[in-house]
Amino acid sequence: MLRRARAATMLLAASATGACGAGSATGPAREHHTLRVPGQYATIQAAVRASHPGDLVLIARGTYRESVAVDDEHGRIVLRGVDRNRVVLDGDDRLADGIAVHADGVAVENLTVRRFQVNGVVWSPSGEYGDDRQLQGWRGSYITAYDNGLYGVYAFGAEHGRFDHIYASGQPDSGVYVGRCRPCHALVRDSTGEHNHVGYEATNASGDVTVVGNVWRRNRVGVEINALRKEAGFPQSGSLLSRNIITNNNERAAPRGSEGFGAGVVINGGSDDVVRDNRVTGHVTAGIVILDSPDATATDNVVRGNRLRGNATDLALQTASRTSQGTCFVANRGDSGGLRTAPEDLQRQTAGACGRSVRVGAGRLHHAAAPPQVDYRTVPAPPPQPTMPEAGVAPARPATGRPEDEAGA
Repeated sequence: MLRRARAATMLLAASATGACGAGSATGPAREHHTLRVPGQYATIQAAVRASHPGDLVLIARGTYRESVAVDDEHGRIVLRGVDRNRVVLDGDDRLADGIAVHADGVAVENLTVRRFQVNGVVWSPSGEYGDDRQLQGWRGSYITAYDNGLYGVYAFGAEHGRFDHIYASGQPDSGVYVGRCRPCHALVRDSTGEHNHVGYEATNASGDVTVVGNVWRRNRVGVEINALRKEAGFPQSGSLLSRNIITNNNERAAPRGSEGFGAGVVINGGSDDVVRDNRVTGHVTAGIVILDSPDATATDNVVRGNRLRGNATDLALQTASRTSQGTCFVANRGDSGGLRTAPEDLQRQTAGACGRSVRVGAGRLHHAAAPPQVDYRTVPAPPPQPTMPEAGVAPARPATGRPEDEAGA
């Protein structure tokens, strides 16, 4: 399962009458507690089972060989490590998910998840990923996820949430994933993905999805946005990819999840997506590619103001109809020799035709061959990553409230 204009999401802290510390018509407010692992509870799972909305599960330094599940009755809690690099959940290459969240309003902060067979941390309505409902409120902050069998951090069927300060490496699908949401109200920012098959991936993620200020480097593919009928939420539309550094995504030593290789940004059948003001450099296939997926025609996408350098092809539009289908390329800048595009002269042909279909010709993109598979378990551990300020004393802030526009995109 290989699984954005100003519009962004930062989850608001709950109000005085909300989930974090309010009274009710039926009685006084419950005091929120800090549940300490292992001081009070031997395992993270035991602390989660004892938790109530608004509580903080605070995890001391150590290695925890367990899978943690957060179910409906334990929503609106925070799981936090005191030290991002020294609070480690280790799956020993035998456990499925590191932390699986199936409840609203749960935040996971400041820890490392590694060597799980499926996902490092996942937010989804149910364990089978087939539930039609959407989680309401989620957040992953200051998480390191590496050498997990599918995804690093994964939000699927979840609205009103964000990833920030993520570091993800060594995943054979993607380091950071958002999918099956409409509208998503999702924000991905200040994060890094490298040595994955895909740095950031979004399948059928539509409506208010902002990916801003991240670094996607040395993956096999930097960013991939998909519209695929085989997953719920089809078709995809309405993402913003802005002010990211997307570079050298030709990493032969990254694990392989498909044939894709050597591309910075791929929009696969998406519509009404905006790719603007990014720096996209050093790709052996292409910098930015818009193409029809097997299930959807790519329509009305805008690629504007990006800086491209050192790509075999800078900009490509590959459609069965040989027309732009409303997609346009505007004010993108290349090397001193100009932009390399497929078809030729792509930007001049489409710059004045945003939202209007024009003929673009049949120039085909040369795809670099994908190198052989790499065992994800052999990708080296990353260096220490910045830890969350005041992690041991900061109050719990569950992922509740409505999002606000704070990305500055």
